[in-house]
Amino acid sequence: MVLSIVMVGFAACGGGTSGSDAGRDSALVNDVMGTFSESGSPCVTGNIKGFSNDPSLDDPQCTVVEHPGDGGSPVTFGACVDNNLQPPCWGWSSCAGGLGFTFMLNTVTTPPPGATFSYQCTVCPTGSSC
Repeated sequence: MVLSIVMVGFAACGGGTSGSDAGRDSALVNDVMGTFSESGSPCVTGNIKGFSNDPSLDDPQCTVVEHPGDGGSPVTFGACVDNNLQPPCWGWSSCAGGLGFTFMLNTVTTPPPGATFSYQCTVCPTGSSC
């Protein structure tokens, strides 16, 4: 039984931070990471693996995790395109100017007060369309 569906996604553009993971495939060593609250998702930019401004070709390689502010266990959101829109999942909406995207969250229940969300997206090397 679906209690409610909450779509959260705002075009408050701002960048995430970049990191490196030496244990990954050497062609895909950089990630874009960041956090947001219910008040808005940042504009995720960069050469994100799987991201295309054409929704029929799009499948950004990102992970989104809800961190409840009430002491509950973290909840990982799958990509809606990969799990037949079954909540909890995330989709995307273009940022102003079409340069990047914001996260749109599809949930069964409203996130608890104080919940935050973290994301991590795989970045392709410069000049690559991995």
